[in-house]
Amino acid sequence: MLYWYTYLVLVYVFRAVFKRAFFNGVQHLAPGKPVIIAANHTNAFLDAVLVASQVNRSLNFLVRSDVFNTALKRFFLHALHQIPIYRQRDGRDALTKNEETFKKVYELLEQNRVIMIFPEADCFPIKRLRPLKKGTARMAFGVMDKNNWDFEPYILPVGINYTHHTKLRTEVMVGFDKPISIKDYEDLYKENPAKATNQLTQDISEGIKRQLIHIPEHLETISEQLLTVYRSNLLYNPINWRRDDNSRLSEEKMVIDKVTETATKDDVKLAEIKEKATKYFQILAEQNLTDKAFWAAANSKKVNLLTYLFAPIFFPVYLLIKPIWNYINRFVEQKIKKGEFKLSLKMGLTIGFYQVFILIGLAIFWPLYGFWWAVVGLFLFWLLSWGAILFIEAHQANKLVWNAKKWKKSNSEEFKSADELRAELVDFLP
Repeated sequence: MLYWYTYLVLVYVFRAVFKRAFFNGVQHLAPGKPVIIAANHTNAFLDAVLVASQVNRSLNFLVRSDVFNTALKRFFLHALHQIPIYRQRDGRDALTKNEETFKKVYELLEQNRVIMIFPEADCFPIKRLRPLKKGTARMAFGVMDKNNWDFEPYILPVGINYTHHTKLRTEVMVGFDKPISIKDYEDLYKENPAKATNQLTQDISEGIKRQLIHIPEHLETISEQLLTVYRSNLLYNPINWRRDDNSRLSEEKMVIDKVTETATKDDVKLAEIKEKATKYFQILAEQNLTDKAFWAAANSKKVNLLTYLFAPIFFPVYLLIKPIWNYINRFVEQKIKKGEFKLSLKMGLTIGFYQVFILIGLAIFWPLYGFWWAVVGLFLFWLLSWGAILFIEAHQANKLVWNAKKWKKSNSEEFKSADELRAELVDFLP
């Protein structure tokens, strides 16, 4: 019950947390089949709930054991289908408890359920896949051994990509790769279990990478700068929050492939691009502008004044939710040091405040108008809240474009110089 209630809440909360989301390959999660979802791990519990909230099957999650440290936590975590997994850092004695965990996983798979695991084991907010642990492959072969290989589960590699790991209103891209049949490894496993384990682990890694924007560490800065330029040319309808295609993921991967290839074949060319990008973004920082606003001014894009027709509707709601959003951001940025927890906690606090509004709304409107009218009122409030977020984002974008246009008029030579730098970056993009 708690799982499906949380599922319903997340469907609505995600529209506030994320600016837009892209999903592809969700159809690979076939109904009624035993599945192990293996995904990269960059954003604490947000990775798990993000995948779970966008599929129509109940998921069971393998979670590090140290979070099950109180009776209350264990109650809620079990209610949300969490299963403890013990790691080497937990000690040799703790590792023996994994026998019970594996037994539980095998039972769930035999019931045609879905297991989600993060085979990197740890969580770091980076845009690249780290080496995978072999536990996923061992678990897969363990359930096959238990059933004498007369069983047909599969592994589904998943790549989760955030444009920014810590910021609210970021974008997210989730790709489900083609399923890997565990039964296909039967002959290799019976011949050499270690070799089969290594091969399956490698195949899982390659499947995740196909759905992942994988940026080498030494190319992070220039890659993010070029991705920023690429994204500024994109135009989306803000109402159309979810998109089911892989075009955005494919195009961002092409940008990174171009950077990586140039670093390998023509390091002089890449050095020139790095120098131009550094100079261009330094100019923008001095003017307190975004690349998107500069692009709009350079291309004589008009400010969208239609936005302000909705101000009487959305602005009062914005005044109500703005202090909450400010508090959430300030609290998390001040109290949480590790980047992999920031966005997850921001989402968690958003859910918490949303629950408070639900309880207050029901307490006030249910006795006056009845339960269903109270539910309708809460839905309208959520709709207005989302509209208020979109309204203020449009207003802030307009302000930046106005400032860029003013700069263009007041210092045309400097603006032109920046425009030429940006043009060279655009020419470099694939």
